[in-house]
Amino acid sequence: VDSTSLNMMSALDFFFSEEAMKVFADAINASQSKGIDVSGADFTRSLREFVGKDDADKILLELSLYGQYRKFPDALDHTLVMTGLQLSWNKDLRSYISKGPVGISNIGKQPVNKQLKGYVEIGKRRAGDILNLYFEPDENQWYFFTYSNGTMQVISSNKTFNDKLAGLKEDQRLIKGEKGIPSYQFILGTTEKKASFLRKMKQAAGEEE
Repeated sequence: VDSTSLNMMSALDFFFSEEAMKVFADAINASQSKGIDVSGADFTRSLREFVGKDDADKILLELSLYGQYRKFPDALDHTLVMTGLQLSWNKDLRSYISKGPVGISNIGKQPVNKQLKGYVEIGKRRAGDILNLYFEPDENQWYFFTYSNGTMQVISSNKTFNDKLAGLKEDQRLIKGEKGIPSYQFILGTTEKKASFLRKMKQAAGEEE
């Protein structure tokens, strides 16, 4: 359906450097990005759909009473949890692409609850799924993840983040496939791929270069 659009909470699980993701989470938490209204109807509804009403109500009660988690909820323990994600089908790109800010609830067990400038693209291809994520916590800081064909390429303007990836040996960033399961690896990406993705997203949104 050409006009399909979704407003959702979405979890991604992928093998990645825990140290790099901690740098990513810490940078977002230290940024000037706007916070997510965890008491708002959109967040509340999405959370209940995502984890179920009982777990959601426990999480919401804890946030309202303490402003934070006393114990991080197992239901949210994923590599990256996005919320307030507004996705629309783009028939030219054959992908779902995001519109507006992208909320990040948590990164692993690190709460974030911030809205970031960014773009998300999720698409299906004959060769397999593609995933592109671009986040801009502050004006001069960005993070880019691009996945296809068993390889996750990642790069940032944050040198500390990149160094965590560049210093890894192959066996620390590779899962060898077996019994019909394809191999997966993550590697340091390129700024050219990031720039190309941003051009594509801006064109899709009708924005000026």
